[in-house]
Amino acid sequence: MSSFFKGKWIARLVTLKKNGYPHITPVWYDWDGRKLVIVTKTNRVKYRNIKTDSRVALCIDTNDRPYKGVIVEGKAEITDRNLRGEMKKMISKYVESDEERQRYLQRWLNEPRILLVVHPTKTITWDNSKTG
Repeated sequence: MSSFFKGKWIARLVTLKKNGYPHITPVWYDWDGRKLVIVTKTNRVKYRNIKTDSRVALCIDTNDRPYKGVIVEGKAEITDRNLRGEMKKMISKYVESDEERQRYLQRWLNEPRILLVVHPTKTITWDNSKTG
């Protein structure tokens, strides 16, 4: 599972709105072997939702056959610990050229951002390449 998390997939993060309905948004993420890290702006709905209710879910899957993926349930922690380092790591994962990485970093540093750290409590995986 750890090797799958290292891929450049887009995750769909589910948070809960105050009215109980889910809010789903695509996000970049990083995996450190124990937890998922997401960088977001502080004016985003997902940030406000997590401040109210830390329960989250993510779906990360491949776009092509054979389909593989993972669903993660867990609790999200809001922090700014090592924010700059995590931003650099995330940008390096998803952005190819050094020039574009610098542009992303400068823009991100000029916007109010925070880290959402997801501590998984349950995972469900699938790998259709094993089903023949």
